Amino acid sequence: MKTNYHTHTARCMHATGSDEDYVLSAIKGGYQELGFSDHTPWKYHTDYVADMRMLPEELPGYVESLRSLREKYQDQISIKIGLECEYFPAYIHWLKEKIKEYQLDYILFGNHHYHTDEKFPYFGHHTENLDMLELYEESAIEGMESGLFCCLAHPDLFMRSYPQFDRHCKLISRHICRTAARLHIPLEYNIGYVAYNEAHNLQTYPCPDFWHIAANEGCTAIIGLDAHNNKDLETPVYYNRAIEKNDTKTKAKILAANDYIKLEEYDTAESLLLEVIAQDDDNVSAYKSLIVLYLATGDYDKLTNLQTQASSQKLLDLFNDNLLSAPVFSVDGGKYDDDVTIELSCKTGKIYYTLDGSDPTEGGILYTEAFTLEEGTTTVKAVCENDDKISQVVEKNYKITYADPDYPVVTPSGGSFTTPTTITVEVPEGASVYYTWDGTTPTQASAKYTGPIEMMEGNNILSLILVDKHGKTSDVLECNYKYIPQ
Repeated sequence: MKTNYHTHTARCMHATGSDEDYVLSAIKGGYQELGFSDHTPWKYHTDYVADMRMLPEELPGYVESLRSLREKYQDQISIKIGLECEYFPAYIHWLKEKIKEYQLDYILFGNHHYHTDEKFPYFGHHTENLDMLELYEESAIEGMESGLFCCLAHPDLFMRSYPQFDRHCKLISRHICRTAARLHIPLEYNIGYVAYNEAHNLQTYPCPDFWHIAANEGCTAIIGLDAHNNKDLETPVYYNRAIEKNDTKTKAKILAANDYIKLEEYDTAESLLLEVIAQDDDNVSAYKSLIVLYLATGDYDKLTNLQTQASSQKLLDLFNDNLLSAPVFSVDGGKYDDDVTIELSCKTGKIYYTLDGSDPTEGGILYTEAFTLEEGTTTVKAVCENDDKISQVVEKNYKITYADPDYPVVTPSGGSFTTPTTITVEVPEGASVYYTWDGTTPTQASAKYTGPIEMMEGNNILSLILVDKHGKTSDVLECNYKYIPQ
């Protein structure tokens, strides 16, 4: 899917084009999803006014405009609403309130200034010495660890002004990349400055040395245009070039992973393939290799999870080619108040199941007939197998809590009588009723109801309990009878 989540508007005072112009250009450029992330306003504690961001009072109009465009073009493109923000500790509380108030989709981390632009200069122009370089590193790591941001934009921004990529750059780059990898925060491969670099024979950002370190540290990346002109979205050359570079790295990772599978170094192979999928969740080759890997290791839980996250039919077809159809349960998991009888079926192959949550591919029970679950919590796992293929493992959880039985139904249930009368009791199938006439509490050792009871003369209390098929006992029912023959 072609996406861009780094898009500015004219509100930042250094971008051109209307909001709708950007949407139309994105559609023309073949983007399926466009994220707006104009420079965030800040509610400063001073009277400082920034010259590169919208004012706080412009934020409602920004959100309203983009929501309107999202609705208008919903059949042509997906629009996300975000902001590009610095990590300004003193103002983060205010920002979080605005994120909640306007229900923003994401926040992009643009590490432009150390803690505030009221007194600290722009990293892109003033990172000319080690002190500024170290402030850049500190701010980048603090921001990522805040948990606020979805992505670190132009992580190599410092190279716009730092003289050369020296050992200090290597060190801070390694620290930034390791933090991003540890926190699973993507780094943005920002192509917004590529044209300028080529025109002036420069290598500012994207900086090849930085990205070599990012690759070695296992970082994930997304491509960002940093669009300040809607026409940027119509120009495919730099985006395609970035994709080609990424494709080359991706193919190399998949080839290496396949070699590791052959060597049975499965952990290394899995790590490489998951990196590819994290960057490209529609990569057929990576999915195919992971299926082979999980079948080889017998890790069917991971295989099932992988199938669950498959985002397209072509990926699902891979599982259909390599896996049997999953077993079907006659009763879905859930909460029940009575025994549950389960039948299992599959199109081909044999079914193996477990009742203790263990892996049915290892020591599962061969399914031959329906089975019944009784009171308690039971995890049922089932899988279909034949000589060549296996299905995904299906898991269902059942919680059965027997309900307390109701009182027995007695006719008549009390009253005054002058003629001989019999008392009848409705007994549900599988249940029993016990009774006493002497005022004591009936138990299962008391008289058992087997047929109509003759009413006794005088004032008497008939006490009854019902014991259901599960052995659960109802509360005592007391029926008062006054029988005086005439």
